Amino acid sequence: MEWVETTGKTVEEAKEMALDILGVDHIDAEFEILEEPKSGFLGLSKKLARVKARVKPTAPRAKDTRRPRKRKVREESEKPKATAPKAAAASKAAANAAEEPSNEVSNSAARTSEPQTARAAGRSGSRTANKSPKKSSTETNEGKEPEMESESISLAEQATVAQNFLAGILNEIGLEGTVAVDGIDGETINISVTGSELGLLIGPRGTVLSAVQDMTRTVVQRNSGGRSGRIVVDIDGYREKRRAALEAFARKLAEEVRDTGVSKVFEAMSSSDRKIVHDVIGEMSGVKTRSEGYEPRRYVVVEPMTEDETEEAQAE
Repeated sequence: MEWVETTGKTVEEAKEMALDILGVDHIDAEFEILEEPKSGFLGLSKKLARVKARVKPTAPRAKDTRRPRKRKVREESEKPKATAPKAAAASKAAANAAEEPSNEVSNSAARTSEPQTARAAGRSGSRTANKSPKKSSTETNEGKEPEMESESISLAEQATVAQNFLAGILNEIGLEGTVAVDGIDGETINISVTGSELGLLIGPRGTVLSAVQDMTRTVVQRNSGGRSGRIVVDIDGYREKRRAALEAFARKLAEEVRDTGVSKVFEAMSSSDRKIVHDVIGEMSGVKTRSEGYEPRRYVVVEPMTEDETEEAQAE
């Protein structure tokens, strides 16, 4: 049977397509994987799996050229005739053995039991010898080598790891840009990416930027023994622009709530954006905020303060 070649998102999918073409079950076909599927960087492109298959060739059954063994059948038919004289001889020997002294029988039994006892003792000894003494817990612990703890790297080294990773993303996508470490504030590493046409790495409402930041944080953690500082990535000044726009919108919405006495609700947003809203409105009088819902659909509610709450806030 000739080979057929198929492709699929996975090797199994390509194999199933080949089986459909051949019209046989998996057990009746043989496969050869020509190419494994490959994911492109950040999932932007992907190579399909490629396999070729054919029906398993079946070898013709070997012809039996041996001649029937008739002689053996004849010999077996003659066996009952030969057993009669042997049976008579056996019965005569048994009668003679019965007339021998009983002490000879006991000696024979003793001789027989001695090897059995020796063999049993040998087996018991061998089992005992094979059992190795159990090591004490102290010996076991002393024999183990101390586990090496992964050493954490400094924040400056973590910043370099993050910088190199982001530069690699730009290179893989084919975008031109500059990755710079803006500074290290306490345990926070601030990194900025600037260039042209970087909107692909920002995405609608910064969703792609958040994913890039999460990947950068994961890479840094893997290279620092699981312990790393807080990584903040900003692309083309998006976070600063987003913060300024969100602060202005939050103030405007809070003023409406204070003037009308009607609560307002923000759309669902990330924890960092919710913090900006809480901080801005928290500095204003006559209004308060609270978060409701569950991630990733958690949102901020702005509502007017009561007179007592306003007096307490002013007293503080």
